[in-house]
Amino acid sequence: MSNYQDHELYLSKTEYVDSSPDLLRLCRELEGRSKNKKEAAVAVFYWVRDIKWGFSPIYKASEALRRREEPQICVSKAILQVALLRNLGIPARFHYWVIKFSNNVINAINELIFKGERRKFRNAKLHHVAAEVYLGEWIIADSTIDKGLKPVFQPNEWNGEESVLIKGFDLLKDCGVYADVPREVIEISKGRDLPLFLKPFYPLIMRRMSKQINQLLDRIRSLG
Repeated sequence: MSNYQDHELYLSKTEYVDSSPDLLRLCRELEGRSKNKKEAAVAVFYWVRDIKWGFSPIYKASEALRRREEPQICVSKAILQVALLRNLGIPARFHYWVIKFSNNVINAINELIFKGERRKFRNAKLHHVAAEVYLGEWIIADSTIDKGLKPVFQPNEWNGEESVLIKGFDLLKDCGVYADVPREVIEISKGRDLPLFLKPFYPLIMRRMSKQINQLLDRIRSLG
């Protein structure tokens, strides 16, 4: 069920769900190609899905749009998706989970990328955020995985009627829904869980990790 107060909350700007002239221009373009709210929501999904998934800071929607040619973390993609939807008058919110890579994905990466090498890709716990859309009922529309990653991952298709969750991952915990980016996710992205002695080196650690992850994902894309 959803009520008027919910709609007001999930149509509002927030700290991360902002706007800009470019974002509003894109909304008009997507709306102009759509016959109704459902078609507009689907158009937003595919536009955001085909931004490369990768490691990045958490951006506000206007910044995520400006950096659309760069890889972006799931949270930034969800922020842009939610902002576009809200600016189109479609209620949208964030859904947050803790996940890990499936064994099939781990094996595929090691077979395709690290075959014959001593180093191997290892599993990790991830904090994952995707968009939910209200179209008569709340529907998950996870746009994280871009189509370039097909050699290992399965990008979602979405019809505006059924929920689609990220594929290739095991869901460990459902952390609920939020009007803005969950504070816990923001704190983790800023190094909250690092040992105290490593916190001064956090920017350097993040730059190195970002480079490694994005290079790995680009190697997967090159196999397509």
